[in-house]
Amino acid sequence: MSEVLERSGGVVLFRREGGEVCFLLLKSRAHGEWGFPKGHLEVGEDFRAAALRELREETGIEGVRFLGPLGELSYPVGGRQKRVVYYLAEVLDGGEVVLSSEHTAYCWASGEEVLRLVPHENLRVLFQRLWRELEAGA
Repeated sequence: MSEVLERSGGVVLFRREGGEVCFLLLKSRAHGEWGFPKGHLEVGEDFRAAALRELREETGIEGVRFLGPLGELSYPVGGRQKRVVYYLAEVLDGGEVVLSSEHTAYCWASGEEVLRLVPHENLRVLFQRLWRELEAGA
């Protein structure tokens, strides 16, 4: 098994708009891909702390309620492994985004839009399970 190259924490952030569930996506300046807020762990951080810090740094959003871990993804990067633990969180303060310089755009997307915009299959599979549960009212 490859050694872990990087450990990251990420957030699948949602809000309810008129009975619909919308999810925050960010477009990476470096890769031009849509994804959820995430970033590497700093010294002394756990995955949840890193996820919350990255959410604040990348979006300016602070008023959230963490609902727990969503799942974990591991994938190769340059011949070694990257591990990302995603958490589910709900916006409490309206979700006004102040975009960081790491991203070129953001959107509040429906579940269908997330599945269309996110390019990585493993992340789409993780998201689809969550989306079904939220839509069912779980």
